[in-house]
Parts: sequence; C-alpha cells; structure tokens
Amino acid sequence: MNGTAKLMIDLIRQALDKSFAFAANSISDAELEELYRLSKAHDVAHLVACSLERNGALPDSDTGKKLHKQMMLAAYRYEGQAYELARVCDLLEREKIDHIVLKGSVTRKLYPEPWMRTMSDIDILVKAEMAEGAKRALVHELGYKLLEEGSHDVSLMSEGGVHVELHHSLTDEETGAAIGDKASEMLLGVWDNAQRAGETTVRYSLSCEFFYFYHVAHAAKHIKNGGCGIKPFIDLYLLDANGQEHADDRRRLLERAGLYTFGESMSRLSQVWFGGAKPDSISLELEQYVLCGGVYGTTENKISISQGKKGKLGYALSRVFLPYDILKYRYPVLQKHKWLTPVFEVVRWFGLLFCGGVKRSAAELKLNASITEEQAQRAKRLMNDIGL
Repeated sequence: MNGTAKLMIDLIRQALDKSFAFAANSISDAELEELYRLSKAHDVAHLVACSLERNGALPDSDTGKKLHKQMMLAAYRYEGQAYELARVCDLLEREKIDHIVLKGSVTRKLYPEPWMRTMSDIDILVKAEMAEGAKRALVHELGYKLLEEGSHDVSLMSEGGVHVELHHSLTDEETGAAIGDKASEMLLGVWDNAQRAGETTVRYSLSCEFFYFYHVAHAAKHIKNGGCGIKPFIDLYLLDANGQEHADDRRRLLERAGLYTFGESMSRLSQVWFGGAKPDSISLELEQYVLCGGVYGTTENKISISQGKKGKLGYALSRVFLPYDILKYRYPVLQKHKWLTPVFEVVRWFGLLFCGGVKRSAAELKLNASITEEQAQRAKRLMNDIGL
C-alpha cells in the first residue's frame, strides 16, 4: 500500500472511530489531489473530507473545496434517498406487496451517521409474483420512470433523480457464475430467511446471519468480476463489530455456501484496515487487488482472473460462446430446456450486433491479448487463496 492509500484508509478509520488517534498534518497540494482522486474512485471522498475537517486539515484550496463538496453531496444524496425509500416502502405497504430493503439502506444504520454510507441506488427485494405490480405502482402512483428490465431486477428513476432497483431475485448470471450453484440456490431461499416486521405489515427484514451471507456473496460476485471497492469492507467491519452473537450462525451459512474462506479473507482485510490488525501475505494481495480497482473494479482484473482459469484462448471462446451456467440466468427458459442453449447463443449474438455490444466485446478481446501470463497466474493464486 502506498502512502496515499495508507492516508486514505487511516482517514476513513478515524471517520468511523473518533477515538482513533491520527493527525493529518502537512499534506502537500499534490498529495491532497492524489488523495482526492483515489478516494473519489472508491466513493469514500466524503469520509476523507470529514476526517480532514475534524482535524482542521481541510484547506481552502481547489482540491480542499472539491473534497468538501463530496461531503455535502453525500449528505444531500442521503436525504433524497431516505425520503424516496420511505415513499416506496409506504406505497408497497399500501399495495400489500411483500418487500425487503437490501444492502446500503440497511448497513448505513451501523455507521456513526447514516449519510456516511453512500449508495448509487436503493435496492429493494419483492416477491417474484408481485414484481410486475410493484413496478406498475412505482410508475403510476409515484411517477417513476422505467429505465431497464433485467433478468432479476427492474431499474427505475424517481422524478427527483433517485435510482431504485426493484429486485425479484438475489441471483443473476454474474452471481451464479461467480459464487456457484450452491450459494445461488441458498440466495433463492431468501424469503425463508426473512422475518415480517409485524403481524399486519408486508415489510420484512433478513435474519442477521442471512444478511451477512448475502453481503459476502454479493462482494464475491464483484471480486470475481474485477473488484468491489472499499465500501463492502467497511460494511463488513461494522457488521462484524455489531453481530458477534450471530458469529456461529454466520459461519455455518458461509460454510454451506462454500464462501467461508472468502468471508474470512474479507474480514481479515477489514480488520487490517480499520481495526489495526497486522496483515498477512493474502490480505496484502487482496488489498492491492481491491485498491487498484475502484468501486466497480476493472475489466483487466476480470480478464486476468478468467485467464488464470481458462487461458487466453479459453477466455476468448467463453466470450463468443457464453457458458451454459451463465447463459441460463440471462435466459431462464434454459433452466428447464437446456437443449435450447445453441438457439439462445444465436439470440445473444444478434443482441450484441444490434445493441452496441460488438465494440465492447472487441475491446475486451484486445485487452485479453495484452494480459501477461504473470498477471493471470497472480490472479489465479489470489482467487485460490481467498476461496474463489
């Protein structure tokens, strides 16, 4: 970890824990600009700004103003998202649509202040048979605009610009390919692990252990697909600190899903970053992989992982002929009629031709050719070491 990354991590740690003794003094303009770029790439610039301001070390320079703006934007986004979350949940309640609030809307309650946990969107799960009614209600009753419909969710935008993802499943083609059938099957049983908030309500929440498992599984998907950024590690650090009484149940679920080693690797790195634990060789490798990727990871990371398993030719062929285990999530009919796989390969090709996917695929294949054997083997070792 270089000096800028170390400074960023320490500032985040102090934002989470005011008792952490850390003085951010004598930061040059160049160092501050680099700090801003890195923290913004991970969507934690607001936390960096918060700590710098507490230390009296946030200068009135152009970069200092940009950092302060990120803090103000985080608070503003929180207010808008909290307002829309209440509106949506109240509507779903009135329409008698069973629903569960997911991800950051839950973990932000563990932060010192909820605005500190930023989100790009609001994630809500509804039962599959109620998804169409939920979508119609948001569009017709609340004025939401329908953006996109995927295999497992519907993307909508409020009139005020708040993005909502209405899920009807916790698994999709990327999740299934990344975490395997066993973990995906467990995610399909989400409603068996949810509790109703009250006898007369349709609001549910996940059990503590299942929410933890889902958080780890979701992070695993992103790690396998190029990276996940710092925020999932902050969330996990806070989940670990606030749920020790559920540790055994969490462990059992992760073991059943085949994700225990990965969950432990995540927890270890979160403790290194925010709890002062000493790193080992695996946490150092995972640290480098995560820090270089930003919030959404990189295509280079994703291809390196795939090459480590399949080689250059194997990766190229997998992009031309998408494996059945991925294709079946994009086209669910294949889960009952596997024999139609060649037909849907052709359907996918036509989609690439007419939906702008050709240039993207060509760019991936070009990057595939540039990945070195050393990069591929390093990625393979890391995935093996962290249980993925």
